[in-house]
Amino acid sequence: MGRASLGSIREGVSFEIEIDASDNALAAGLSQCGQPVAFMSRTISHCEKRYLTIEKKATAVIEAVRKWQHYIKGRLLTIVTYEVVLGSFWLMLLGLVVQVFC
Repeated sequence: MGRASLGSIREGVSFEIEIDASDNALAAGLSQCGQPVAFMSRTISHCEKRYLTIEKKATAVIEAVRKWQHYIKGRLLTIVTYEVVLGSFWLMLLGLVVQVFC
């Protein structure tokens, strides 16, 4: 059970945001050194249900960064996605380092 709990945020350690989206919800997890420290999720609005998958996942990234900006500002941040096209999009648009896992 100790592994299932959220850890506390450590100063000077980089962050990783892992995002995902489905037809019904957006979700993101914030972690340091593989230990989760925060989680967010919400249902998708009626209008967002019409979004393409890549747009839903991009929305999840934007919301996660906004929600946790006070933690991640000025620190190394890695955004993890399972969408190859989304990783390329963020790299091109913002110069972000995005790890893509297939």
